[in-house]
Amino acid sequence: MTEQWPPSKHIMTYRMSLNLDHLDNPIVAEVSLPASPNGESADISSFRYGRLNGDSADDYAFRDKLYSAIGAVTVASGHAESAMKRVILVAEEKGETFEHIEKPWSTLVARLDAIASSSHELSQQVGRILDWSKKREIAQKRNSVVHSYWWHWAGVGLARSRFTKDGKTYTVTGNLEDISTIRENASLLFEYARRLDSLVLSTWPQARFLDTDFGSSSAFRKAPTPEDRPKGHQ
Repeated sequence: MTEQWPPSKHIMTYRMSLNLDHLDNPIVAEVSLPASPNGESADISSFRYGRLNGDSADDYAFRDKLYSAIGAVTVASGHAESAMKRVILVAEEKGETFEHIEKPWSTLVARLDAIASSSHELSQQVGRILDWSKKREIAQKRNSVVHSYWWHWAGVGLARSRFTKDGKTYTVTGNLEDISTIRENASLLFEYARRLDSLVLSTWPQARFLDTDFGSSSAFRKAPTPEDRPKGHQ
């Protein structure tokens, strides 16, 4: 479906040059303004961006790399949240289940802080893990990736708009090489989850997948017998 440009009820269109710190040349964009703009309309961070005449092949190639890195953070974030909930359920001993603690990240951290300040046997270990995560600003790094409006078009570098709870709106820019930093953030989140999960290994059900033959036409292969397994897999 071809996008209507300018959109209906827009009354002004002009060319804009964006001089981003990480790029040698400015980005040129065509801007269209509505007849009745809202209060954020003058802030470029709040603009809804797109590619004039539709997404390009370069856009799709860029997204493959960007989405892979962002996806790693999203998956790691889910692991970390689940790990926080497991520790809370075990330490608080309220007879709750996951559905009772489907809470925001900040609320989960607050409950872990309470556990760290309690007399529970896990309190000191939880406190050390929380200190480790706070020194590395894991929550902020996670939010910066998960809650951003990413400019997922080729040629803009690594740019995203952020809208924070305190009402601030701003644009974060960087070089394409900074995608490796996003992956590093994912690694930190996975490590945070691993440390928390290690506290409940003896009290939480565990499962491990068997080796999978990805070269087979079948999604899974039959579980190996003891004779089939190589040394180290017994």
